[in-house]
Amino acid sequence: MTRRTKAEILEALPFQRLRSLADHFALVGPRRSKAEIVRALVRCRRGGTEAILQALTVSELRALSQTLSSNPSGRKKSDLIDSILDHGSEAKGNNEMVADDTDDELNDIEDSETEEEVVAPGDASLDDGMILDYITGEPVKDSGKEQVRQRLARALFHEYGISVDDMVPNFRMKIDGRSKKLDLAIFIPGTKPSERNPDTLRRVVICEKEPSNGKKSAYRMRDHKQAEKEFGLLHSAMAEAANCLYGLWTNGLEFFFFEKKQTRFDTKFIPIGDWPHADETVGTREVASMARMRRAEPGMLRTAFRRCHNFIHGNEGMPKDAAFWQFLYLILSKMHDEKRSSSSQPRFWAGATEQFEETGREAIRKRVAPLFEEVKKKYKDIFSEVLHDI
Repeated sequence: MTRRTKAEILEALPFQRLRSLADHFALVGPRRSKAEIVRALVRCRRGGTEAILQALTVSELRALSQTLSSNPSGRKKSDLIDSILDHGSEAKGNNEMVADDTDDELNDIEDSETEEEVVAPGDASLDDGMILDYITGEPVKDSGKEQVRQRLARALFHEYGISVDDMVPNFRMKIDGRSKKLDLAIFIPGTKPSERNPDTLRRVVICEKEPSNGKKSAYRMRDHKQAEKEFGLLHSAMAEAANCLYGLWTNGLEFFFFEKKQTRFDTKFIPIGDWPHADETVGTREVASMARMRRAEPGMLRTAFRRCHNFIHGNEGMPKDAAFWQFLYLILSKMHDEKRSSSSQPRFWAGATEQFEETGREAIRKRVAPLFEEVKKKYKDIFSEVLHDI
């Protein structure tokens, strides 16, 4: 058996996934050509071949295996990685030549003193008070609001599969006859820069700086109705752009998602629990069997934990220790659901509009409550016999 080179494997990956890997290993932002990203990842010592493959999902490994014409010997992640790394013995002659040529090329890169070094974002020379914009790769002034926008842009790329090439920060458009600035505009995929206008606008984001904690050391979370006064600019922009389908207002802790519903005589902005992935529609995620599992971006995962804590501690008024246990119940229930058999339907999920209707909330409860009962039986040593109902 001969070993595939890192370069061979990277070349076979989709461009979008290469960008994600470059960011995962803290290389310079996503606006780079495929050749530049491959070369940067090849030179990255922290991103060894197996580390790169471990960062991929099982479905991505299967697709990569097919691209490389591998024959996986099993269904486990480790089996897929082994099949990708190792050539079949029948193809040894030609593949050894390819591997040798690739290794020689990589050695030339390693030995070249004129090659550009791979720079992590934190290592770039920036003036005080400036940060590197995730979308453009250019320095921007640091602020509380900018921090929120940067975290969101990273999440849109990693979690929702939205290309940075389709994002434009600080996009200006006329609303009610006056020029207004949108914190983040997302256009129909593949829109040329010269064609970025309200007609090709697909999603709009309005950001504010993250709020400070209240007296209870937790921010009191609002619902859509309580925060209604915040949405003026967002709704106006969505109404002005004929093909804009979705909007988001966020302060880094609260996330208010909307879908635009337009009739002949009226335009409505319907609250939804989340945006669909890339250019899907909300309807594709209403059914659990069609829901897409997303790889959580670390920064947004921490934000999700804080949001849960703030709601339980700040909104429900529970002391911190009680809030911790309630949060733990949810996490263990989610973990338990993810360990189900492949033939079983997921239960820990919510439809796009379920949380906004009494019948929807009851449906969520009916799915999740039995999960928690199973968790209590499985982790008897963790929980006492007396537990509050969720």
